[in-house]
Amino acid sequence: ILPSAIADKYRLVTLSGDIFYDNGVRFFTTISRHINFRTVEHINDAKLDTLVASLKSIQGVYMARGFQIDVLHMDGQFEPLRLRTAAMGMHLNVTSNEEHVPEIERSIQTTKERVRSVYATLPFKRLPLRFLIELVAGCILWLNAFALRGGVSPTMSPQTIITGIELDFNQHCQLQCGKYAQTHESHDNTMVHRTVGAIGLRPTGKAQGGYYYLSLKTGRHLNQAHCTPLPMPNEVIECIHQQAQQAPGGLTFGDRDNNKVASYHIENNTDDNNSNYAPND
Repeated sequence: ILPSAIADKYRLVTLSGDIFYDNGVRFFTTISRHINFRTVEHINDAKLDTLVASLKSIQGVYMARGFQIDVLHMDGQFEPLRLRTAAMGMHLNVTSNEEHVPEIERSIQTTKERVRSVYATLPFKRLPLRFLIELVAGCILWLNAFALRGGVSPTMSPQTIITGIELDFNQHCQLQCGKYAQTHESHDNTMVHRTVGAIGLRPTGKAQGGYYYLSLKTGRHLNQAHCTPLPMPNEVIECIHQQAQQAPGGLTFGDRDNNKVASYHIENNTDDNNSNYAPND
């Protein structure tokens, strides 16, 4: 139950948002002032309708817990959103030229640091698109999962305040990102395979637990409750590299215009400048 002190004092939410790129893949991210709840979404383009749809989805998450997004702080590129956000009950405040919104800029930097940290633990030189998207989403999930020092509550995380879900170790912390596993599939008495080789991506974040996986057979997104973790064979690494053959090596981050701002590359990787990676979901 959300304490009335938080619900009343922080009912009107000030939100900051911006776009960043990871290996040419576009993400729209937001963070709320005081509560510090973050969201991130992979978007195929930065068209008006796409951004409005993302904002409506974010607004719905806050409204479900009784919060109302009152003010939006964004860069000048989002000025065309003004009429649409006003119709949604949000006042859009855009910055001047060469000026940025401090909260979202710092949030993006923190997200990049977490993504780099997780990437450094993986045995893969290149990541398929779905793997990259879920890697970023997983970092945001864990940033939201812990109460913040000096935050609005010493015990409740941003995730719990906004969604009402509290992550549990036994349900959400049993599989590391990039771990090889055999997922348990529904089956009957036929000879159809009862498990599927997959790579663990992140917890679903739902109260009942469950994880998202990347199927090694199809490259598709799986959502399963149970799996058997196994040691990583070289064949699995080669399979991931095959699925990611159009992806650049390492990590290259870009600002809202995809101008390179920071990068991390695997040494002796000849695919770093591959420009054929199409960011289509």
